[in-house]
Amino acid sequence: MENLTHTSDPTQKAPRTAAQIAASRANGAKSKGPVTPEGKAISARNAERHGFFSQLATIKGESPQEYVQVSTDLYETWQPTDEYERCLVDTML
Repeated sequence: MENLTHTSDPTQKAPRTAAQIAASRANGAKSKGPVTPEGKAISARNAERHGFFSQLATIKGESPQEYVQVSTDLYETWQPTDEYERCLVDTML
């Protein structure tokens, strides 16, 4: 007979214990964020570099001129005709 109390689904996790929850809260309370000026500067740029509202196309060490060239080449090659196609080309960047 099959054991119904055991699952073979590796994505299903056991509920967290009270001790695990308390440990997570204690560790989270210790975090004060970046401390050094360098760390603060890096952290301040997170919103610029990631996500929907990103303002920067290149990251430190990359050439903005090369990015523009690759972007131009992709647009000339694929010639997107609507916003959906432009998003697909932008994803390639």
